[in-house]
Amino acid sequence: MKDQRIGSPSLKDMLIVIISALACTVIMSSLHAYERLYLFTRIYKLQLFQEFAVFLPAFLAMGLALLYYHQIQKLESEVTQRRQVEKALRESEQSYKELSITDDLTRLYNLRHFYNQLKKEIDRSLRYNNPLSLLLIDIDNFKQHNDTYGHMEGDKVLSCLGKVVRECLRKTDSAYRYGGEEFTVILPETKGEDAINVAERIRQGFEAEILSPRPNKAVHNTVSIGASQYKTKEELEAFIKRADKAMYMAKEQGKNRVHLVELT
Repeated sequence: MKDQRIGSPSLKDMLIVIISALACTVIMSSLHAYERLYLFTRIYKLQLFQEFAVFLPAFLAMGLALLYYHQIQKLESEVTQRRQVEKALRESEQSYKELSITDDLTRLYNLRHFYNQLKKEIDRSLRYNNPLSLLLIDIDNFKQHNDTYGHMEGDKVLSCLGKVVRECLRKTDSAYRYGGEEFTVILPETKGEDAINVAERIRQGFEAEILSPRPNKAVHNTVSIGASQYKTKEELEAFIKRADKAMYMAKEQGKNRVHLVELT
């Protein structure tokens, strides 16, 4: 923000102050109000005061004080308005940033943000020697659901899973739509066995949800979840592939289950 200073009063403002001071002085003089001030000045042996000599400087001082006070108030108002505009701009920028990295349907982060965030979490894990785990989630029989009930009902399933995932995570965790009916969750400072607990909450929570793609038709959907814990100095792609492999093993074992790839 640029430096704000109180400028000198304009010629117009000064003329208004002088004219007002003169007018007030004339009025006070005509009312002989100066007599009281004259009596007061005698205490200091200042008996040669004329009414204009007494009142005009006083009214000029008052007028200038009010003028500067008005300028200060105006400046404060402008500063407050500018701060409000800057705050609104920051909020707008933050909102735009959130929209650019968020999937509209599920309200989870998108794939591009996933790779950026996972790289950061891997770097943090290596720097502080903290565990890091990853979940890969796939909706069971999603194509069949789409073919049977239509894509709009399929979107409701995706939206429902997004809601369940958000409800099951800590503030430090983050969830993403990986693509199609696949989702992924980054779990910082989390070992593989603890990641299983998070995955189970998601699996059970989603299975408990009831959708009605048709009147009087209740449907429970399920997910298969793969989990993996990061291995020191492991490449990002290899880390994701292990979680993906775990998810496919959950599918092969009968779906609607969680599988962890153990560290070797």
